[in-house]
Amino acid sequence: MKTLIMKKQPGGIVFANDNNFHETLKSFGSQLVLINFLHGGKDFEKHLNLLLRAQQDHHYRLSAVIVNKNEAVRISREFNIIGTPTIVLMKNGKEFNRILGTIEDLELSEILEEIVDMETTE
Repeated sequence: MKTLIMKKQPGGIVFANDNNFHETLKSFGSQLVLINFLHGGKDFEKHLNLLLRAQQDHHYRLSAVIVNKNEAVRISREFNIIGTPTIVLMKNGKEFNRILGTIEDLELSEILEEIVDMETTE
């Protein structure tokens, strides 16, 4: 898959697979990263828009990685992804939250607002 935006500062959305996932994650360093595991093309556009709105709502202080579970079998196993969509939130290469199933914009925005606010006060 191709990279949409690859930047080391927050705000990038990257497509990752088994070959580039760990390198991609490392490139974001200590930034907040939202990893969205999807199943093929199902609801892809909806989830891409969800990520774009989440980034806009939080002034691009987070980066996003989209992983197609079918094309990243090894990574999906590593993260124990059973169902999709699954959103994994990571900081400093460590998972600290997971959202299973479909989520609406407002709900994701509220979760991210709390996380971004906590980061700002640290």
